[in-house]
Amino acid sequence: MNSIYNFTTIDAPKVTLKQETEFPFAELCEVPSIVDDETRRELADINLFDMHLPNFAMRISQGKYKHNVLMVNSGNVGLEYLGSCLFLEGNVKTRLRVDTNCMESPVGTQNFKYDPNNEFRHWLPANVPFRIAHFSVSPDHFLQFLPDGESWSENLKTRILRRERILGQRTPAITLAQAQALQLVLNCPLGGKLGQTMIETAIVQIMLLNLHSLFQVEEAQRSDVSQKDRNMANAVKDHIGNTYLADHTLNDLTKHFATNTNKLMSVFKKVFGMSIFEYIGDLRMKHAHDLLAKEDLTVTEVSKLVGYKNPNHFSAAFKKKFGVSPVKVGS
Repeated sequence: MNSIYNFTTIDAPKVTLKQETEFPFAELCEVPSIVDDETRRELADINLFDMHLPNFAMRISQGKYKHNVLMVNSGNVGLEYLGSCLFLEGNVKTRLRVDTNCMESPVGTQNFKYDPNNEFRHWLPANVPFRIAHFSVSPDHFLQFLPDGESWSENLKTRILRRERILGQRTPAITLAQAQALQLVLNCPLGGKLGQTMIETAIVQIMLLNLHSLFQVEEAQRSDVSQKDRNMANAVKDHIGNTYLADHTLNDLTKHFATNTNKLMSVFKKVFGMSIFEYIGDLRMKHAHDLLAKEDLTVTEVSKLVGYKNPNHFSAAFKKKFGVSPVKVGS
């Protein structure tokens, strides 16, 4: 554990599928703390509960951190597994190590992640209670229950076989069916092999509904965009990628691409999952980070270069994106 700037970094590996403890299969068991009682009292009031099954593993994390926390997987444990997360309480932020895009997962939402190269980092705020259910499954078993003949499913299979990172672009609400399936996992009325089968079946239901809420809906949204409009969106993205430091306005962009404001905004959002100005802001912030890290420039100078008149506004936006003050990056 290291204190870095305004947050504390902790190790948070995935629960493995291999049963390396004396815990019985299909029973939710509390994981012994890996830190001494004094450190635990100083850092947090956290409890972990793991469940091991023949084809799945589940971890329930709950409690409250006393500091802003950056969660990393420092030992590269469980990177080969795919996972569905149900965010039952709290607010988690996820982003790539070097990216400005941030995925927020507030209470009552869900997401799906595959992180074979350990590229994602997660932030949890101090003094906010959280409860997260994370389901892990191996790629081989996961591919067996993906439906055939669905374009979103085939795309997912291809990305997994290529070991490409995957993160849902939205955080849809947990459905009633998923909540009921989770209760069956936690309170299965049967034991033995039959109980294991019931629990695994419930987990498959949770994950399939997770995939449907994320990837089938995303595919449907993308399919609503004609090839002509998709080409326009790509052209807008390329244009902005080369001119993101310019003073863009919607009026100028609509004239440049011979379209109207509503169509320009809606098509770009459907294709790329963010607004035009969110994309511009992300590019500028990434450029600002590079300037601070590599050039001998002050925060005020960098803020002006990326279009901010007020350095304080820039610093606040930078810290929101990267979790650290720009002064720390430039020092």
